[in-house]
Amino acid sequence: MEYWIDERSEIYLSKFLWDFSRPSNKYNDIPLSDILKVDAPVNEMPTVTMRIKSTIIEREIIASLRDHTMWAQGSRVEDPTQFRVPEQLYQEFPILYDNIRERMVELKESGMRQDEFRLKLPVFAYTNYSVKLNLRSLVKLAKYFETLSTQFSKPVNSLFASSSRTLWHVVHDFTGALHRSVMGYKPINLTPEIERTASGRIGDFITVTLLVPFTLRTHLVRHRSLMIVDGINDFIKERGVAGTIGDFIEVQVCGSVDAWNSVLSKRSCWMAHYGVWSDLIYMVNSHIPDPQLPCSDGTCPYTADAELRYTDADPNPPCPIHAVLYGKEITKAMENEMSDLIDRDGRSCMFWEKLREACNR
Repeated sequence: MEYWIDERSEIYLSKFLWDFSRPSNKYNDIPLSDILKVDAPVNEMPTVTMRIKSTIIEREIIASLRDHTMWAQGSRVEDPTQFRVPEQLYQEFPILYDNIRERMVELKESGMRQDEFRLKLPVFAYTNYSVKLNLRSLVKLAKYFETLSTQFSKPVNSLFASSSRTLWHVVHDFTGALHRSVMGYKPINLTPEIERTASGRIGDFITVTLLVPFTLRTHLVRHRSLMIVDGINDFIKERGVAGTIGDFIEVQVCGSVDAWNSVLSKRSCWMAHYGVWSDLIYMVNSHIPDPQLPCSDGTCPYTADAELRYTDADPNPPCPIHAVLYGKEITKAMENEMSDLIDRDGRSCMFWEKLREACNR
């Protein structure tokens, strides 16, 4: 893991807010070093923003914090066949990663969509992203990677141990001479395992448990309105350095009906990778009739991206709803691509069938 600190708030913010919460009080003369020892929200106020280069699996552990703010590199920014893994992993498993790359190239040259062949991407491939973390979470994250560094195979443990050391460096950079004050924070379990499998609706909350591609887990964990428990630790143990983002992982996800409506509205959109989401959408929709699309008001909120699909800038077929809403000219080749995608992704919902008919007219 590599990091670059872009900006940070001063750790003195904890002292300022401590005093603010206790005006004219005998406790407001407590030094910052003692305040930083308190494992409480006052030390969630100072934050650090970083650009990080790490493996996908490390990124997902960080994302499991849920109180983070993360902005990841888009999946179409780079050619996934050019992936890189940590040097120590490649030196130990060169044939494994060379075979994965060769297979991805074969699928790409066969005409398979990038969203499909990129599912062969190793979870230990490097990725780039930005994240904002508060001081308290940063310490707990460093401790958690330290815990993980004893639970898996040697190469994985070594990687996680390095991550822990890197994060402690960030803590030291952030707190300076006061870094020892935060060492006593209690550790947490960021990735608890599923203890009881269940699915259904209770009141205004819906829970689903199912196997999903790992790549879907990366999306679910970023929806902070949803609660998630999964088998990521078992995934690492079972798949090890050979795991890919297309391999399956068990997840249990819970959210309010309103939260699910918001998520499924976006993920049912033509622009989303529907094929990956389809099983989850089907399970949740059985409890939510007639879900709405984000363009149900007659305007497309993603029109800038949608417009690219009428050009060579995006190889995917245009959205049939966008084409109808904005009166776009659709070629016969585009019609066929739309129809093929509806069938391939299993977009059997009636609104897609109706729009296919509208476009074909």
